[in-house]
This record gives sequence, structure tokens and C-alpha cells, in this order.
Amino acid sequence: MMVDLGAFSDEKFDAKRWINAVCQSRHSQDPVEKHLADLEMKLQMLSEEIAASLEEQSSAALLRVPRVGRDVIRLRDDAISVRNSVSGILLKLKKGRGLLS
Repeated sequence: MMVDLGAFSDEKFDAKRWINAVCQSRHSQDPVEKHLADLEMKLQMLSEEIAASLEEQSSAALLRVPRVGRDVIRLRDDAISVRNSVSGILLKLKKGRGLLS
């Protein structure tokens, strides 16, 4: 039995309707209790996989935050340096024009 998780992301997800549809899709020879126990186990396993994935992604994101902060500071410093260089060039150009006039 495959569990389609796409239905869970729907804003109008109806748990009762989903459970009823899953129960109706079971093989007629499977007892309902066994089918529901299998479904519960699969949902629990999927839940654990999703939780582990979220934990991994959160940890990776937290490791990237300091690096991004350093990059932002470096970019700010580079922008200040460029601004100072441009200001120096403009000042030299203004002085050069004054000597020629």
C-alpha cells in the first residue's frame, strides 16, 4: 500500500474523507483492522522520515547563517571600499579640472 502525502498539503484536507477513501481502496480480503494498522505504521514511518529531514535541513540552515553573515559584512566592506575609491577618483578629477581652468 502506497501512501500519497499530496492530499495532506491541500488547504481543504479532510482527514475523515481521506481515511474512508484509504479504507475503501483496501483489498477486499484484508481485514479493516490489519489495513488500518499497516496504514498507521506507514504514516508513523513517513512522519519520522519527514521529521528527520526537517531536522537535517534546519541544522544545515543554522550552519549557513554565520557564513551568510560574514558574506554580508564582507560585501558591505567591499561596497565601502568601492565608494571610497570612487570618491577619491572624483576628487582627483575635480582637482584636475581646477588646474586646467
